[in-house]
Amino acid sequence: MPRYWTLAEARAVLPQAVRLLQELQASVRELATAGRQPEAAPALRTPSVNGHGRATTPLPAEQRVRNLAAWFEQQGIQIKDLEVGLIDFPALRGDEEVLLCYRLGEPDLGFWHSLEGGFAGRRPIDEL
Repeated sequence: MPRYWTLAEARAVLPQAVRLLQELQASVRELATAGRQPEAAPALRTPSVNGHGRATTPLPAEQRVRNLAAWFEQQGIQIKDLEVGLIDFPALRGDEEVLLCYRLGEPDLGFWHSLEGGFAGRRPIDEL
């Protein structure tokens, strides 16, 4: 069962979510700069000390990506577009499931949309 956020709960965790989202973006960029993709987990291993095979310890950036992505998943916060910094908090509007929508750079959690509406269907939070 998904977690549903109240507007107050989502706003309370937003500063931490923003900080971790920015850290996740930086870690993914670090991997991309090194020519690596976080999805290719087995290929992101450092060579073992003796030069044979691969070590079992992931690269620091890969581990940060895993840990940060896990935090968002555990919280029930959906990352919709990592590059843009778009996240959604599942919520209820009466009996209707909706998403409280935030994009990096916005001053506050100021929009929501239906599950089908997506970013293009965002509406001001005061209409929630």
